[in-house]
Amino acid sequence: MPYGGRQNHNADQLDGLDSTDFVRAADIATTVGTPGLDTLVPSEQAVREAIDAIPVSDLTGYAKQTTVDVRYVVATDGDDSHAGTAAAISGTAIITGSTSVLGEGTTFTALAVGDYLVIAHETRKIQSITDDHTLTVTAAFSGTSMGNAIYHCSAPLLTLGAAIAKFPTIVNHNLFIYLAPGTYPETVTLRGYAGQGTISLYGATTATNTHTVNNVYALNVAVVLSIFGLQASTNNTHGFFFGGCNYVFLCDGYATATTASFAGISVESGTYISISGGTYSNKSWGVLATSGGTAALRFVGGNNNSTGISATDGGQIRKRNSTVPSGTVAEQYSAGGLIVGSSGAKVGTS
Repeated sequence: MPYGGRQNHNADQLDGLDSTDFVRAADIATTVGTPGLDTLVPSEQAVREAIDAIPVSDLTGYAKQTTVDVRYVVATDGDDSHAGTAAAISGTAIITGSTSVLGEGTTFTALAVGDYLVIAHETRKIQSITDDHTLTVTAAFSGTSMGNAIYHCSAPLLTLGAAIAKFPTIVNHNLFIYLAPGTYPETVTLRGYAGQGTISLYGATTATNTHTVNNVYALNVAVVLSIFGLQASTNNTHGFFFGGCNYVFLCDGYATATTASFAGISVESGTYISISGGTYSNKSWGVLATSGGTAALRFVGGNNNSTGISATDGGQIRKRNSTVPSGTVAEQYSAGGLIVGSSGAKVGTS
């Protein structure tokens, strides 16, 4: 179905629909207005019926949206012709930092070896199934926890690009991409999303470099964007670039390939990003905030950069503690750039 759940539509979203679009609406349109005026407008039910009758491919201009969270799984043995979605299964799971999964209220025998599970935001491939409550996966979980929801995917996608291509441009729900361990030689491009929802990309859930992409490029993302545990392997562009994004949370990222002209993280054009953990080394800048971008750093590591952190052209860097990427030049601030730390603010004037 093109829509899930109750939708609220305004006049702008309905602009451009004509009588041929309202193929099922005529019989249930509501008469309104002053008595004597023969004014017909579609009721809310009529709108839903009409839009349900329009092919999904035609909905781009009519605020395509949903209220149902959607989860995609990407794996190195996936296929971009797959649906790639993950669905919740009954019961909960206990993980203990090993390859074993213990289920409570589960029916694991209904699954298949080779399928993928997402537990506590970690994605793992099923290696063996012992019974309804016990199975093993091919790589150990990083975390230890119980009572976890379980999501199952039998047909993962091969690339993050294929998952992102399924996103609507208006996001009023929560979108997730779960990445299985491996190397994905692609640029992760997120561009032009609006709405009141969120986009989350989960690689590793701890500070490891087991989930590798070429680089991440996000531009004009107006929803909350969260990225966990990705390594950017590029040596010819910024590892992570964010421009014109409302709010970004980047946790445990890695960008350590040597490059003399780019940053581990580049933030600009009004983006606000909170960076927690991770390592950004061997760059021209470990973290660069420019053109009004703001980066808040907490326990962010890295070394052997030309400049550890840099704020320029109205960019800001806010140090939540003393752990920041280091470099031949520790800090650089110019042209109205601002670096704020426990010792006060430093503002560049030239």
